[in-house]
Amino acid sequence: MSITYKSCVPVTAKYREHGDCTVKAIAIATDTPCIKAHSILKGLGRINRKGIASRLWTFEVSVDAVEILGFTAKGVSIPKTTVASLRNHLDSNKSYIVTINSHTLAYVNGVIQDHTNPAFNKDRTRISTANVHCVLEVTRTVSKNAQRKLARYG
Repeated sequence: MSITYKSCVPVTAKYREHGDCTVKAIAIATDTPCIKAHSILKGLGRINRKGIASRLWTFEVSVDAVEILGFTAKGVSIPKTTVASLRNHLDSNKSYIVTINSHTLAYVNGVIQDHTNPAFNKDRTRISTANVHCVLEVTRTVSKNAQRKLARYG
């Protein structure tokens, strides 16, 4: 079962969380439970119920959190584009964390996993036209089995 935006919403609602787009994006891109991504970001300095203000800090914290989860985050250079046209520039078989103005979202397997996607938010009539600032490609560095063994045996 993979983590999606729809599966993250009830978890964050349970904890009355808001301003947690980076938490959701990391959870979705790494296929990690939302509560675990939240815990890792809290350990890196994120304050509950507050978003991450600085774009630079979002980038640095995202890279650190992804690495803690056993993944590698690599910056991807794409031409100036909007969220709506990401599919024209990114591989539809990979996972990405995308930063736009004051917001972070996940782009996984060719699908925008965020409230800006009308499939997840019926009030939206179109996908966001915000300009993309930063794209991180997320790839697994340690197998899930190896991660389980590390967690079990230390």
